[in-house]
Amino acid sequence: MPAMFAVERINILKSYLRERGKLDVHSMSELLSVSEVTVRRDLEKLETEGFLTRMHGGAIIKGKEKPAPSPGQGPEYAKEELDREEIARVAFLMVKDNDVIMLMNGPIALCLARMLEKRVNVTVLTNDIQVVIARWFMSLCRIFIMDEPTRGVYAAARIDIYNAMNDLVTKGASIILISSDIEEIIDYASG
Repeated sequence: MPAMFAVERINILKSYLRERGKLDVHSMSELLSVSEVTVRRDLEKLETEGFLTRMHGGAIIKGKEKPAPSPGQGPEYAKEELDREEIARVAFLMVKDNDVIMLMNGPIALCLARMLEKRVNVTVLTNDIQVVIARWFMSLCRIFIMDEPTRGVYAAARIDIYNAMNDLVTKGASIILISSDIEEIIDYASG
């Protein structure tokens, strides 16, 4: 992998923080294929700009209490969405029939998961419930048992999961929802 310019790393860090609200130095070091020292230096620069607050082992975005822009708002979101789709398309070209792949959580993985219906017999390992749901759309399953599908996810991801569940039901599937959050069960059952 060719070396990445600092501005490219910073843009990736900003995108990651906007999406997730926090990051850890070790994961970013592996993701960006740079040393932890380099990531810390980039985070220091972003902290100086007022974009984030550094903490032991990572950083959180400043002003996280402000609501994130809704999908589809503004040209910046549209460009990021196109970038994600392009990255997913490139990754899709690397996946062949009968491959076994690992998709971590995030919008690029979700976009790629949706594209994989064009491949035959691809096994996907993932820790992302949204990727799992996207793969379910391509299956012939009619009954889905979902155990705590929204535990530990951000509010925006929770809405996406509910929308995906509704799409499954609209297509004739049945869902058994298991949740320790009684309000979630009531809201979903009545919605």
